[in-house]
Amino acid sequence: MKKMLVLLFVFAVISASAHAAIQVKLTVVSNTLYGKISVVNKTTNQQVLTCPGTTPCNISLSAGTKVKISTDVQTVPFSFAQWAPVSGSAAACQNLTPPAGLFNVVPCEFTITQDSSATAKYVETFHLRVAGATGSGPGTIRVKDGHVTKIECTKTLPQGECSSRFLIDSNITIENVPGPNQQFGGYATKTGSAQACTSSTCKFVLKADTIVFSNFVQIP
Repeated sequence: MKKMLVLLFVFAVISASAHAAIQVKLTVVSNTLYGKISVVNKTTNQQVLTCPGTTPCNISLSAGTKVKISTDVQTVPFSFAQWAPVSGSAAACQNLTPPAGLFNVVPCEFTITQDSSATAKYVETFHLRVAGATGSGPGTIRVKDGHVTKIECTKTLPQGECSSRFLIDSNITIENVPGPNQQFGGYATKTGSAQACTSSTCKFVLKADTIVFSNFVQIP
């Protein structure tokens, strides 16, 4: 009986050692040169890989290692969208939702048990600038992305300018709100995706860096 127990113990130790010795490969890559991915071995809390750009990077890890992959926080003019495509143990990252806002660190954690891969997909962003034109009266230029107000720009003298970056294909609405005894007097400058703007409220899909300078004039 003792011998059997000893043999079982030895077998268990050998099996555990053999399992721990199994190496699997993790491959990570970005879909843009602006992207950068870091890989952390959560088992040892050590960063084991940094992968910039569009050339795939590989690392061998022991099966059962806890892994965290994350994207770089600043990737102007691109912003992280999702982990796709993914395979193997990295499939846990497939439905990860990025936090609100642009240029956030987007980590994904999983236990790697087989050869796996993950691509960090980034999408382009564009710069939108709005302001009251020099010499115009007081007013506010409001910028909405969908139904969410992202910029509230109040005209100050001689010129107040506000700006932010937005994802490509954002549905932008420009609203011009005249100040006291003022009315909307047209656009002094409109470039990029806003070139077709004519009315006080203008909607367009953002496809390029864009500038909108609005005039507010005194009511006669």
